[in-house]
Amino acid sequence: MTTPDSQPAPILAPTYDIFLRAGGEMSPRLGDLAAVAPSLGAQSFAQEVMRPRPGFLGLDLAPDVARQVLARLVEVGAVGEVIDAAYRTPQITV
Repeated sequence: MTTPDSQPAPILAPTYDIFLRAGGEMSPRLGDLAAVAPSLGAQSFAQEVMRPRPGFLGLDLAPDVARQVLARLVEVGAVGEVIDAAYRTPQITV
């Protein structure tokens, strides 16, 4: 694929999100990871990870950071999995 000025388009590394099946009992400690992903330090994020219903958290993280975040969520009772962020928006038409 090329851009209009005939330069090759950059290849972007995939990002990952966390799909929570169940929220945690409390907010996990994520302060050290907020330097890598500032949204992890937001109060709204802390509330989002304690919700009882399942869903994506809306993150775009490197795979190692996503695994660290999930591990900390599991420590506070959450249940979830790391999923390629591209799966948040299905591309299938019926």
